[in-house]
Amino acid sequence: MKTEEIIYNYVSKVTNKLLENVIKPDEKYEDVKQIDFEELKRLIEKYDLQGIILDIDGTLRQNMEKIDYRNIRWMLKLKELLKVCMVSNGKDERVEKLAQRMNITYIPLAFKPLKRGFIEATNDMGVDPSKVLVVGNEYLADIFGGKRMGMKTAIIKDRTQEREER
Repeated sequence: MKTEEIIYNYVSKVTNKLLENVIKPDEKYEDVKQIDFEELKRLIEKYDLQGIILDIDGTLRQNMEKIDYRNIRWMLKLKELLKVCMVSNGKDERVEKLAQRMNITYIPLAFKPLKRGFIEATNDMGVDPSKVLVVGNEYLADIFGGKRMGMKTAIIKDRTQEREER
């Protein structure tokens, strides 16, 4: 792991710990796959959802690896019920190619929690922000960013940080 990745993971861990008692997500999950078909239908009914914004690093994949095939299948299932967009503060050609093959919009370099990436995602999906669920692993970038747009939010436990603590 590169030095900047180690520093970023540490800062992210500290920030999440500080903010988890201040910024409250609407939902909490251990893993994205906990949002299965039944849970997704519950969320759609509860929040009148039409779209979902997915974070990538720490949410759909760990340590800049490829996105796990189970998460790819999960995203394809999401597309059956909602409009889907991947929004990341990073940029990765592998993710971009995967998104193109899946016909899912990928917004890199979003600078979350700034509004720009969230606005671009809602515009692309053609969905009002109040009908969007943001799923991510960072309280500041994903949860705070989504909340300030009037979106529903779901935090995912970041497995990267869990492995580093061992």
